[in-house]
Amino acid sequence: MFEYRIGNGKLLVSALDLKENDPGACWLKEKMTAYAASDEFEPECCVSVETVASWFNDDNGIYEDNNFDGRYVNDNVAANKNDITMD
Repeated sequence: MFEYRIGNGKLLVSALDLKENDPGACWLKEKMTAYAASDEFEPECCVSVETVASWFNDDNGIYEDNNFDGRYVNDNVAANKNDITMD
């Protein structure tokens, strides 16, 4: 998870899989949303709109194709194979 100032706004990013059927994930999503809406959410680091756009550019080889379906080209070999949330 990370946060940035971007232009006149703020950005909070999480790569966590916050599934609706997971009570812990729902709790965390609620807390993250409340934090992002609070006065405490004041990111110190800035990033340009162009930089953020480059994260989603398929030229960097992260995504399979332009119809990104949420799956990455490279498998995370460090993932816990017993973690049912990885399905």
